[in-house]
Amino acid sequence: MATRKPSTKGATSVDKDALNYILTLAKNSVAAKNHAGAANALTSFEKIEWEGDKIVPPGTPLHDILEAFKRNTDLPLDLSMHSLLFYISTWLLDNGVTVYCEGQTISPELWTIVLAPSGAGKNYSLDRIRASAPVQASIQGVKSGAAFFDSLLANEEKGRVNAMLVDEVGQMVQQLEQAGSPLADLKEYLLLSFGGGEITRKTVKAGERTVSNTTMTFLGLNVDTTMFDILTPASFLDGFCQRFAFVIARSDPERHFTDHPRYNNEQIEAVIAKAWATLTATQPHQQYTYTPQAIAAYDAKFKEFGLMIECDGVVNVSFFRRLLQRAHKLALMYHIILGKAASPEIDVTDVAWAMRLTELHLRDVGKAIIAKSGKAGAALEAIKRLEQSGKKLTASAVAQNIRLTKDGIIAPADLIAAHKNAKQSTTL
Repeated sequence: MATRKPSTKGATSVDKDALNYILTLAKNSVAAKNHAGAANALTSFEKIEWEGDKIVPPGTPLHDILEAFKRNTDLPLDLSMHSLLFYISTWLLDNGVTVYCEGQTISPELWTIVLAPSGAGKNYSLDRIRASAPVQASIQGVKSGAAFFDSLLANEEKGRVNAMLVDEVGQMVQQLEQAGSPLADLKEYLLLSFGGGEITRKTVKAGERTVSNTTMTFLGLNVDTTMFDILTPASFLDGFCQRFAFVIARSDPERHFTDHPRYNNEQIEAVIAKAWATLTATQPHQQYTYTPQAIAAYDAKFKEFGLMIECDGVVNVSFFRRLLQRAHKLALMYHIILGKAASPEIDVTDVAWAMRLTELHLRDVGKAIIAKSGKAGAALEAIKRLEQSGKKLTASAVAQNIRLTKDGIIAPADLIAAHKNAKQSTTL
């Protein structure tokens, strides 16, 4: 049976998005495996809601801060939690603190993008946390690669820590992908900063200049639906965005907005100031080292999560390995939050809390990828079910059984290629 070539004539914008998504996966095996891993993760991890006993140790400054927001606002607690982690991470980076684990020295910077519904109070939560933070963001409002370089250079010359804060981060990422954009060269600089590499820039006036200290923390905020509309499948699944942990801010249905006509700023800020005083009361060590038991606990969880993500020999490695490596930094954060800064050893308890939060990160990136896939995700699930039913994946079989190919929106060959790319085995 001959199959029609796809046509977008009369197709909706949703259909066109699905076509673009499938074409990306058909041409890009890394992107395809990222989608497959996300789908597998969502079916493997049990449902996790916002519950303090999951990721918030009781009796800690973190718990106190979140309780203050919980009692006095209707805002998603993820916003205040990850704002706090951003500033703790920046404070530790400013103090030159590292984590040592089996021959690997790890710096504490966190790169996070928090996605929340419009009106969720992103800046309100951030403003309360940073008001009494011991360090502040030193890179904001960047409009070009040159401006970013100048900020790094000024921070290095003045001995300031690099900490980048970006509201509406989706717009920045969109411009990174556009050739000729003032931010086009920023993409390369950020990739170098993620690995702590040197950045050199030539200017007419100053000649060639180099920044050696590029390691930095990064916190981006954005409305969730806007972010998914802005990002291309390629940039999200096999591009710059893989460097981040995505946090999907969760609202608490038990805290209705009508119960909070006013927020008690004074009470919230008093709790936060006290929490910061507790967190920074002890000068941190220059290096914290994993105990053998902590290493074993990490390895066991790594394998457990890897098996959850794996399906039919497929493991998506990019988002997920980075998130699992990020857990070392989170173990350090929890070590400080738990009031153990005086002890130079990262223990099993620190790792256990870090892995609880990592589990949420894995689930959130899965949710983000599937949300971005839209109709394309449904088509990929349909072709997977078709294959599992025992049918051979021919162009005619796909065209007869999957709506987007029936309707001529996606070519059967492209959907088959995307499916095959997602199935290609990769080692975690």
